[in-house]
Amino acid sequence: MNRVFVCRSLPGSGKSFLVDNMTKNMAPNEFVVCCADDYLTINGQYVWSPERAGAAHIKCYRKFLESLIQKIPNVFLANTNLVWSQFKDYVKYANLAGYEVHLIRPKTWWRNCVEVCYIMNSHGLTYEKLEMMKSRMQTDEEIARFARENLDIEIYYQGKVTS
Repeated sequence: MNRVFVCRSLPGSGKSFLVDNMTKNMAPNEFVVCCADDYLTINGQYVWSPERAGAAHIKCYRKFLESLIQKIPNVFLANTNLVWSQFKDYVKYANLAGYEVHLIRPKTWWRNCVEVCYIMNSHGLTYEKLEMMKSRMQTDEEIARFARENLDIEIYYQGKVTS
């Protein structure tokens, strides 16, 4: 079964480390990582701006859809994905392409600690912005319920399937 892994967490919480760890023993043709941040670098340095963010997310989405068309066995979506509206279309198309969808989160001890994420994030986000992001984040259970009620899709999270 082909799988999409939706990595969900605050910036600086260890999403990149989690994905790197999960893919380290996979052959290059067995996975693709889709992350808008990959399209926000200039000369190897991360440069975020509102003007560039929209285009970066479109490129990430295109890479994701191309991966589904190519039937890549493991597709990782590594944006923050804090709320359903940010990734529902990814889930919808993964399901239509016959993929299982799994919600994953870093297991770092600081993943929910704004103070540490503030220090660890490479995006220059303010403490206040991270607090706001944390307060908006929906639970995996809420996301799974939205997927079931709105798209009739079952999502796996923490080893559970929503049914």
